[in-house]
Amino acid sequence: MRHRHNAATVDSILALRYPKATFVFYGKDLLFEATIWDRRYLTHSPLQLGATIPAVRRFFNDPSRGSTTHMMYSSLSVVSHTLELWFAKDRLTRLKWRYTID
Repeated sequence: MRHRHNAATVDSILALRYPKATFVFYGKDLLFEATIWDRRYLTHSPLQLGATIPAVRRFFNDPSRGSTTHMMYSSLSVVSHTLELWFAKDRLTRLKWRYTID
């Protein structure tokens, strides 16, 4: 992949795909995307797969109510990132975190 600020430079993207998780790296060591739908990949996460919608909303101090199949939270600070969450039967089943690379 060509570097967007210097066309003479080639950047590498490495995607590690597992049966229920994908991790994408920029270069050799910068994780910029992770998609997970198996709790064994979240052993130390404060937000676990299987969490209820109200528990996820409490975690993010989100005052919204009611059922949903998808949520997205993002930060537009100096380090921009996005977390998408998917639900089935009001339980967290998958999440995808993305870090924006400039």
